[in-house]
Amino acid sequence: MKTIKIFSIGLLFLSLTAKAQYLPTTGQPFQFAPVYNPAFTGIDPFGDIKLQYRSQLGTYGANSPTFFNALYQFRLNQPYDANLNGFRTGTTRPENATRAMGIVHGMGINLFDEQLGVMSRRGAGINYAFHFPISEKLMLAVGTSAMVENLRIDPDKIYLGAGADPDPIYDQIMNGKTNNTQVNVRAGAVLYAQNFYVGVSYLPVVRLDLRDASWMTSSSIYKATLQAGYNFMLSETVQLKPSVVGYLNEGGRVNMDYAAKVYMRNVVWAGLMYRDTQMGVAQLGFNINKTFTAAYSFEIATGGEWKFGSGSHELVLGIRMNNFKNQQNYLW
Repeated sequence: MKTIKIFSIGLLFLSLTAKAQYLPTTGQPFQFAPVYNPAFTGIDPFGDIKLQYRSQLGTYGANSPTFFNALYQFRLNQPYDANLNGFRTGTTRPENATRAMGIVHGMGINLFDEQLGVMSRRGAGINYAFHFPISEKLMLAVGTSAMVENLRIDPDKIYLGAGADPDPIYDQIMNGKTNNTQVNVRAGAVLYAQNFYVGVSYLPVVRLDLRDASWMTSSSIYKATLQAGYNFMLSETVQLKPSVVGYLNEGGRVNMDYAAKVYMRNVVWAGLMYRDTQMGVAQLGFNINKTFTAAYSFEIATGGEWKFGSGSHELVLGIRMNNFKNQQNYLW
């Protein structure tokens, strides 16, 4: 019981630094790329649903943090000539084709719910992206998103012990200042072709506090992100796909995720990811058929923090809508 109290208090003060600018807590960031960078929205020629459930620090049982994320992205239109989008080949470009025929408009919706002991974080966002063919093989996408995010503290779960020293933040929470609601707008751009992509996003373009709890600071943890990846065709059936994700934090610090995945016949894939925050992730995924996908990842600290938990388990289920040509997800 004492351990649970200490853990809950620890999560409370973690929540005070979580602040705003939501990014998914995930060991598979490529699955939710449009949340990191809205320009990725609509990059695939089919509607794509992703459902994530993650359980973290399993040692704490019912008090362990849990995360749920749902993402649906789709295209408002399809380009007349598939060659113009640079990564879906197989048709012949008509002689009278124009670049305007290759323009794609993408939309996306994101819902999330995180339970972190005494704190909950819930919200929703909507994305839009404009994809323009720079050449026959190269695309440039720009996008924007608007997100509503609520952070809430449950005062009934906080107990500092008998005779605890006065704490101003605790007193404010006990007096009803228990939640913060914020709207933020982010923007991004992606340059991509058949075998590579590179994208950047800036998160706090606009930030508006709808309801501000004074124990929250107005600054944000994340300022910008970077995504890059390359596809090496090792053979007709084997592909190696390394990628990186960078996070620019408040104060100018950059954290990096380094990942590599091997795909076999585009049916099964396995990968490893190392985070310079001293975390390691093992990944395994299956393209069950042209409609359904499933992926599992296990994340554990590689530094001294491993003793505080038994790792994080994460399951991501995917549904490809109207995938009549049995095409694969572009991102990795």
